[in-house]
Amino acid sequence: MKYFILTMMTIFALTGCTYSAISKNQSFDSSSPSAILVIGVSGELALEGWFAKYDSETKKLKANSFSGHEGFVHNGGGKFKFKVISMDPGFYVLKNIAFHPGWGAPKKNICMSKQTYAFEIKAGEILYFGDILLKKPDNLGFSVNGDSKKAMAALDQYPNVSGDLANADLKTVSFENGEDIAWLGFAADPIGYIIKDNSVCGGYYKD
Repeated sequence: MKYFILTMMTIFALTGCTYSAISKNQSFDSSSPSAILVIGVSGELALEGWFAKYDSETKKLKANSFSGHEGFVHNGGGKFKFKVISMDPGFYVLKNIAFHPGWGAPKKNICMSKQTYAFEIKAGEILYFGDILLKKPDNLGFSVNGDSKKAMAALDQYPNVSGDLANADLKTVSFENGEDIAWLGFAADPIGYIIKDNSVCGGYYKD
């Protein structure tokens, strides 16, 4: 039973949140069913960022532990890089930024629920989100009007990607936090158990 539970946890973790970087030889044009988002990232620390599908009417995420997330990873070192990721069409918010503040230190998570950016991305579109700047732990900066010409030049590394790049139409929004499906509870009973007293960034299950 322990082996079964651990296996289920691993499968769900892998299917729920995976990095979305496109390959260098990936083909893409205006007729593609997916979309592409370009993000400028800089920081001394290695970090990962997660976008989640969003419902503007309810101010809740439409993503959960199993689907609705698109992510990127940055290796740190103070270098500025453009990340190019594939996304399903829809409305998204920047949900959280996670990073390791130092060797052996636990991962820290900046949940963007109180104030973040939302945008819509459509099939066949290539959008530039802007720049995410992790200046130091707990000091997160944004440049939502970054250099789109440099962002477009970054796409030269992808010879089979064609199309015009446009700036994402960013809106300042918030989203609710709550609880999420318990891994162990779900593995034991697929009808679904709810984590008690364990709020997660963007979770939406309530008592």
